[in-house]
Amino acid sequence: MLTIVICDNDPHDLAISAAATEAFLRQSYKTIHYNLITFSSGDELASSIKSGFIHDIYILDVDLAEQRNGLFYASLIHKTSPSALIIFISSFQKYALHGYRSGAIRYIYKPWLDKELPEALDFAIKKYIELDSKRIMIRNNLDCRNVLYSEIVYVIKDIRLIRIVLSSGEVLRSNQGIKQFFTSLNDARFLFIDKGIFVNLDYVEGAVGKEVKMIGVDHPLPLSRRCASVLKKELIHFLSSKQL
Repeated sequence: MLTIVICDNDPHDLAISAAATEAFLRQSYKTIHYNLITFSSGDELASSIKSGFIHDIYILDVDLAEQRNGLFYASLIHKTSPSALIIFISSFQKYALHGYRSGAIRYIYKPWLDKELPEALDFAIKKYIELDSKRIMIRNNLDCRNVLYSEIVYVIKDIRLIRIVLSSGEVLRSNQGIKQFFTSLNDARFLFIDKGIFVNLDYVEGAVGKEVKMIGVDHPLPLSRRCASVLKKELIHFLSSKQL
C-alpha cells in the first residue's frame, strides 16, 4: 500500500495540503490503495521515523518554526529510507536550492500549491510504482527469493559465490557470477565501485579516499581508483535524474 506523509506545523496549511492530496488521488489514481498520514510537528514525524515506520512519499514544510527545519527531517528520512520520495512546500522560495540538494524531487512555493502539487504527486507516484515493481529472482542451491531492486544495498564477490546484502541486513548468496548478476539487473542505480563489488546508488552516503560509506552499513566498502571518478560522475547524474 502506498503511504503518504504530510508534515506542516500550520494547521490551516496542513488541512489544505491533505485535502489537495486526497482530491488528486481520488481523481487520478482511483484504483490505488493508499494511506495518508499527517503530522503537525517535526517532533511527531521524527518519533515515527525512529520507531521504524517507513513511508513512500513525504510532503514536508521547510519552515516548521522549530529548532530543526524540514531539511533536517529529509536527511533523517533518507538515512532510514533512501528510496523515499520527498516533496518540499514552503512560504519561502529562498530554500529551493537547499531542498533539491537534500534529495527532494520537487520544491513547491505555497502560493502555487493548487497548481503544482498535483504534478508533483503524479511524478512521485509514478516513481513509486517504478521502484516498487522492479524485482529479481535470486537462486541458490537451496531456494529462490523474489527481491525488490530497492532492497539491494550492495553485492560483493565471495570466492565462488556472490553475497547480496539487503536493506534489512539479511545476506543472500547466489552462485551466479557478479557480472552476470549485474547485467541481469540492468538498472542505472547499480554501479561497480571495485572489481568485485557493485552498489545501489540510493544507499551511497559518500566517498572519501578509497572508501565508500553506505547508509545502514556499519563498515566502509573499498573504492578502486579506476572507479572513483566514475562514481562521482554517475552519482551526480543519478541524483539529478531523480528530480526530472
